[in-house]
Parts: sequence; C-alpha cells; structure tokens
Amino acid sequence: MPKLLIQPYKRISVIGISGSGKSTFARKLGLKTGLPVYHMDSLYWGPGWQEIPEEIWTAKEQDILAEKEWILEGYLDEKHSDRLSKAELLLYLDLSGWRCALNGLKRWVSHRHKPRPELPATCLERFDLSFLWAIFTRKERAEIERAIKHIGPTKLIRLNNQSDINAFCEQL
Repeated sequence: MPKLLIQPYKRISVIGISGSGKSTFARKLGLKTGLPVYHMDSLYWGPGWQEIPEEIWTAKEQDILAEKEWILEGYLDEKHSDRLSKAELLLYLDLSGWRCALNGLKRWVSHRHKPRPELPATCLERFDLSFLWAIFTRKERAEIERAIKHIGPTKLIRLNNQSDINAFCEQL
C-alpha cells in the first residue's frame, strides 16, 4: 500500500457493508487524527431500534457535512451518496463476506446485553439469520458500488482485508 499522508484530509467518509468494521475503524481514525467522528447509525436509529424519519436524519447528516472537519462512517447507497462529494477522502472497507459475517457474529456476542457506543442505550444488538446471510453474501455491496461510481475528485482508498486496514492505521 502506498504511503498516504492523512493530515491534509479534514473530511473523511468511511463506508462498507454491515460488519466490515466501519465504526471501530472510524473511532481509531478519529483518535489518531483528532477529527470528530460521526456515526450514521446514531442519526438513523432512535430508542428501541425505531427508525428516525428520513427528513430528520438527512438534515442532521447535512449539518455534519457543512462542518469543516469530520469523519462520517456508515452504510451508503446511491440515494445518499452526496456525502461522497463533500468528502476529501473516501475509505472503503471492502472486506469479504466471511470476514464481515464473522465480525457481525462477534458484535452480537459482545453487544447483545449492552448497546454499541454509536447507538441509543435501548438498541441492544439483535441476531437475525437473514441479516447474517445478507452480510455473508455482501448484498449491500452492489448499492455501495453504484454510489461510488461517480464520486468525482474524492480520493478513494479501498481496504480489502484486515492486513490492509492494519497497514493503513500504522501509517497514521
């Protein structure tokens, strides 16, 4: 992986399918860079896994995008790909279905009795075989690929495995 100076980047988007490690990676990146970290899950989910109305969470996302510095992590589809045009750097965690499914299982085990840091306190991790299968088959990946197809001047770095992620973090 070529050496990358991350310091000039002040608006970074971290994307990937469920279970790819976006939240964990973004938190580490935030600690290393000092940039504020925002999680799409915290905008999208209300107490007890209630979906926030789209116009409300989209407005909150737009407020974040208007800031000068941020790391914004979360799933992305073509409908909401405008965050890519605002990002100076796009980090795509494009891991295998096996890895993401394993991460999803680990997340369920470690957070089934407590909330993840990026979610409301009443959003305990759930186990769902159909969701696990969607992760394994990387069903969300097609939406992400469509969204990044026309990203323009944003620098895209695709991290394909844990070794790539570790090497990237070591560079910071």
